[in-house]
Amino acid sequence: MLGTPQNKTAHTSANEASFLSNELAFLLNASPQTVVDWLQSAHQRFEHEIIPKIEQDFLSLIRLLPNTPSLPVIFNLFLKFQMEMKLHMEIEEQKIYPAFLSESNSGANPEVNELLHSHEGSEPFLEEIILLIERSNFSENPFCQVLLSRLKRFEQDLRDHAWVEDYVLLLPH
Repeated sequence: MLGTPQNKTAHTSANEASFLSNELAFLLNASPQTVVDWLQSAHQRFEHEIIPKIEQDFLSLIRLLPNTPSLPVIFNLFLKFQMEMKLHMEIEEQKIYPAFLSESNSGANPEVNELLHSHEGSEPFLEEIILLIERSNFSENPFCQVLLSRLKRFEQDLRDHAWVEDYVLLLPH
């Protein structure tokens, strides 16, 4: 899963959830359908809002800094990330979420856990793209700072999304 937490447990207590946003804390007690709806809504936001804006930021920066050969290379890494992300979301929506809803209606089923772990290896790594940009000679450019800010917010959104998958989907319902 994207941004999988290091210390994974099968439950999250109220104290552990105290750092969560109200939205994420709400999902701890939400119905399985509500959890899946939230995750699918996040996928739509990633695919149709966040990723296209980041693409546009990259393209604008490439036009602004045409003599920066590393920038198109980093953009190509982002495009690869985007393709892997789309595949990742398709697997979740076509296999994991239906299995989760089926499991929550019929009792314990190890299929969700297996599916969650089976697609962990397909994780795209946004963090490396951010680090490459931060270490570049153009990172202080104000337009680059806008791109970095958007990438970092997206990375946090992906961490939140992964937290819901790792903790809320694995909680007994």
